[in-house]
Amino acid sequence: MVWPTIGSSWDYGLVVADTSGNTGGTGTCGTTVTRTNSVPTITTGTATVTSANLTTNTTYASATNTTETMSHNAICSTSVGSSVTPTINTTPPTCSSPSVSTITNYDASSNYVFTPSGPTVGAGGVISGMVDGTSYTVSASNSLCSNSSPSASFSNAPMLSVPNTPAITTTPVSCNTSSTSTITNFDSTLTYVFTPAGPTVGVGGVINGAVDGTTYSVTAGNGSCSSQASTFTNSSSSPITVTVSSNSVCVNGTLTLTPTTGGTWVSNNPSVATVTSGGVVSIVSNGSVDFTFTDLNSCTATTSVVTVNPSEDASFSYPSGSYCLTDANPTPTITGTSGGTFTINNSGVINAT
Repeated sequence: MVWPTIGSSWDYGLVVADTSGNTGGTGTCGTTVTRTNSVPTITTGTATVTSANLTTNTTYASATNTTETMSHNAICSTSVGSSVTPTINTTPPTCSSPSVSTITNYDASSNYVFTPSGPTVGAGGVISGMVDGTSYTVSASNSLCSNSSPSASFSNAPMLSVPNTPAITTTPVSCNTSSTSTITNFDSTLTYVFTPAGPTVGVGGVINGAVDGTTYSVTAGNGSCSSQASTFTNSSSSPITVTVSSNSVCVNGTLTLTPTTGGTWVSNNPSVATVTSGGVVSIVSNGSVDFTFTDLNSCTATTSVVTVNPSEDASFSYPSGSYCLTDANPTPTITGTSGGTFTINNSGVINAT
């Protein structure tokens, strides 16, 4: 604290030193410091406090003559004659924060008055309590100096708009169709970025071009900010594969079906052939039949059509049991299944038909 000089009158005068050589008292702005030292040395000075008498950015004490007691009210000044007009710096808003205004020439000993009221100034001159979009001015004052001129008008802009995180639904895998994913809060004005690259978004938010089994992340952007990422994975379908051992079989023949586990089999024509749930086939009669397998996910697959032929019977007879070479060729009587061909297992010639 500096003691100002004083003239012949102490009132509004300035004191630089007392008889003990003290050059100042202790105290903080707004408190009263009382000195009971000897009468101060009076030095030549000016009795009026003006900007010519004071030094900028210096803290002074005022003096009042009360007999031999000097009562000093601590006063603070960041300028001479009037306080410095506050200088404001406002940062631009970001995707995570609104803009922030700061008094760059902030002085903790000054009082700051905002118009309209509401904001306050904290450490380092950071202004809090502003309403985004509202314009303010601020003036500075202290106990020595008058209010400064208002600052230039300033306002804080709200935080930049951040798009909503994409909401994704993925359909379950069907029997023969892979799952599909859709952005349910799709906005055609936004840009969607996939990682890894490849998929695109179509009408209604349907995602195209995703590789089954690959996990993707997707963000939405509006040109200034990007949303948080969402992830999704499409699964591929697993069609059922069924087989039948033959497409043609005799009544007394056999059929084998696969698979034999993981589901159940049914016959579409039990009068021709029946089948157990495990795939064991029993042929009943000639005709046509196919078999359908249903797996544990209720997915189905059907075999090709199987033709069941009557049992073969090669029975035939001749009118006599022996013939001479000069006899006419005998004609057999077929008593079994018609059709077929004849063969001979000994020397001789036989008409195959």
